[in-house]
Amino acid sequence: AVQAAALRKPEKLIAIDIKNQALVLAQEFGATDTIGSSKEDAVNKVKSLTNGKGADKVLVCIGNTKAIEEGIQMTSIPKILF
Repeated sequence: AVQAAALRKPEKLIAIDIKNQALVLAQEFGATDTIGSSKEDAVNKVKSLTNGKGADKVLVCIGNTKAIEEGIQMTSIPKILF
């Protein structure tokens, strides 16, 4: 997903995962920023990285209720959640 998103050349491409190795790969595939969600508050970190605005688009790649809820919270208005 990160590699495909990187093809659009976004100003910021933030990858979030609980596994450090996944974050290393995300950077190799084009993520500009990474967040280790087992150690950091992902919603607040995304807001910080986007100057309080939130992400323009969020792609949640896991069927976890908490991840979906956080995806909604970190998305800017209007909300676009994939």
